Amino acid sequence: MQLGNHTWSHPDLTRLRDRDVAGQIRRNDHFLRDTFGVHAAPYLRPPYGFHDKRTDRIAADLGYDLITMWYGTLGDGTSSITADQILASGRQWLDAGHIVIGHANQDPISHVYGQLLDIIRSRRLHMVTLADAFGR
Repeated sequence: MQLGNHTWSHPDLTRLRDRDVAGQIRRNDHFLRDTFGVHAAPYLRPPYGFHDKRTDRIAADLGYDLITMWYGTLGDGTSSITADQILASGRQWLDAGHIVIGHANQDPISHVYGQLLDIIRSRRLHMVTLADAFGR
């Protein structure tokens, strides 16, 4: 498992002032270090995928110079998600070369870990970290 920075409160970074973009990244960076003892750099996944040259520069100045986008989601970012919906998303998106995001912060995801692993195994996929995928 590898953690990346996703900002503190999930705002559209392109609509924030420079200092607020930096504050979002710094606050989440401190949380990750204090809670998990890890530094998530160089990986930043901008909320909603919204970023631009300005936000990328601010992130890079803080050590987050690899803006990490995704190609599929388990859809587990909301409390209304069901286990069946998560599995359907897994069947749709878990494929070779895909970065699939999951939040693991809703109860239904905890009930389908084994089934998601079964999908991965049945497709002969191997999970890798961002560092493995990007060579960092």
